Amino acid sequence: MTRVTLEIPRSGVDLSLSGGLVYETHELPTGGKWTAYGKGAEPMVFAWRRKAEEHHSSLPLRMHGTLTQFVGLGEDSTSVSANVNLQVSQGAAKEAHIRLPEGVTINQVQGALIADWEMKPGELLVTFLEPVEQSASFVITGEANLPREGQLDIPLLRLAGVERETGGVGVDVLGAGEIKEDSIKTQGSSEPTAAISENR
Repeated sequence: MTRVTLEIPRSGVDLSLSGGLVYETHELPTGGKWTAYGKGAEPMVFAWRRKAEEHHSSLPLRMHGTLTQFVGLGEDSTSVSANVNLQVSQGAAKEAHIRLPEGVTINQVQGALIADWEMKPGELLVTFLEPVEQSASFVITGEANLPREGQLDIPLLRLAGVERETGGVGVDVLGAGEIKEDSIKTQGSSEPTAAISENR
């Protein structure tokens, strides 16, 4: 184990830590003092900023996000992974909502600020450890059951409750198959479709 004691000679500071656990916090007349523990072989990253004014979190939430997704088409199952990055421009986000296409099962959600996650019909609810006032990022992994051949819809995760959504999607065949270039179709914000042929 590694123990770190950090003292910042400035009052009104918010401290965040990745790669460890904050054990004690002491308010000093001229600043703050924190004691944290972590694993000896892994880095501990401290970040601090001036505390936001209280009225900031009471403003209506405004945020935009980036969702970059990778879909691996396999013979038995299709792997789905997505990197999500949220940027809050106003207010504070206590949770994130991800729209899920039919047939997608989420196995894990990982991120430094993630407290819990829950799958609901057509939606993934991700709860943060504390309200996010600047940015948050996390990784989603799951799987989907798709036909082994013929035309299929690529399952795409989408951000809900954001003013603007950007990102991209990568599709790969993990088994014995191929994607015919002339069979890929996209239309507006709908899900891309592709015809898969098996090579046996």
